[in-house]
Amino acid sequence: MFTYDSQFDIQRKDPSFWRWSAQKLARAAEFVLAPCQEQWTQIRAQGAQYIDAHPFSPDGSLYEVYYLLMGLAIENALKAILIKTCAADDVIAIGHRLERLAAKAEVVLTDEERQHLDDLQPYINWKGRYPTPKELKDWKLSVGHDGLMRSPARLGANQDQIDRTLALYQKLFRLGAKTAATPSKA
Repeated sequence: MFTYDSQFDIQRKDPSFWRWSAQKLARAAEFVLAPCQEQWTQIRAQGAQYIDAHPFSPDGSLYEVYYLLMGLAIENALKAILIKTCAADDVIAIGHRLERLAAKAEVVLTDEERQHLDDLQPYINWKGRYPTPKELKDWKLSVGHDGLMRSPARLGANQDQIDRTLALYQKLFRLGAKTAATPSKA
């Protein structure tokens, strides 16, 4: 018999639901990215070297939201891998910590991919959602090319970084497909 409790339990323990969530987030990130890339092309055509030349541009600042969504998509792809072998409560308790999820899932990553997970973490924690982190120690201000103080943007309007983010997501999503075919453990 169907109950909300049973549906809740089914969805949190089934890797295919985690993959579906990852797919929705990645698709939303694509929609966010399109106007960013269009505006970046226009800014470059005007001779600007850095997107920071227009730091309050609504579309330009959406790169941070793009990395937030892709970071969450990667998180859910990792959870799809983990949920097959770990209790759902244990997987959920790890939270948004990408490196811990990848380590627990025993996913083989290159040093560059591990660094990219680290680079995505601030966007999940705060940079894609809030103007500042909760604590000053996480702010780590730096001087931009224009002399203004800002938080470091490890990721941004760089096609290579965008491509690496997408490739990492696709790798993890494919790995999750291998785990989604069988029911998960409680």
